[in-house]
Amino acid sequence: MNKNYVENPNFCPNCGDKDISARAGFEFEDGPPQVWQEVVCYKCDYEWRDIYTLTDWEPIERPVYETRPIIKMKASN
Repeated sequence: MNKNYVENPNFCPNCGDKDISARAGFEFEDGPPQVWQEVVCYKCDYEWRDIYTLTDWEPIERPVYETRPIIKMKASN
């Protein structure tokens, strides 16, 4: 694991170039509470996944008049 990338994930962990892009959306499976997102480097064509792990939660406090739709995430098979 490249600790420098984990601390500042704005470059390719393979070649160090900053011309990277995360693909839209997240994926997750049943099991440990984590999701991941695929990332690609346009300089060296290296592909990897950024892995996000649940570290905490907090309630959302909104004024009574404000409502937002809830988007349900679907597990990938």
